[in-house]
Amino acid sequence: MSAVVHVFSRAIGASPNVRKIWGQFYTKSIDPIGNGNDWQITLWNFHQVAWSDVYDACLRLNPNNPRIPVDEDINGNYKNDLYYSGYWNPDTPFNYSTVD
Repeated sequence: MSAVVHVFSRAIGASPNVRKIWGQFYTKSIDPIGNGNDWQITLWNFHQVAWSDVYDACLRLNPNNPRIPVDEDINGNYKNDLYYSGYWNPDTPFNYSTVD
């Protein structure tokens, strides 16, 4: 999803960045896209978000007050509601030069 946001943004002249979060980590209870409102704890090896401030179209966070993360600090509320345990390493932002 972040790659799609990046490609469509570039198509209209914007220059967004993408940030990958590396390291094996468990999420708190999240509702991933296409999962039909099924909140779950998940193990990820990495996750990728469109970044200026975080925009994550892949999930909803916080089952008590659900939201799609928009304009959030990657190490602020976004991390607090996504990350449960493991290794959290947001890589530096990058731009796609090609799409495979």
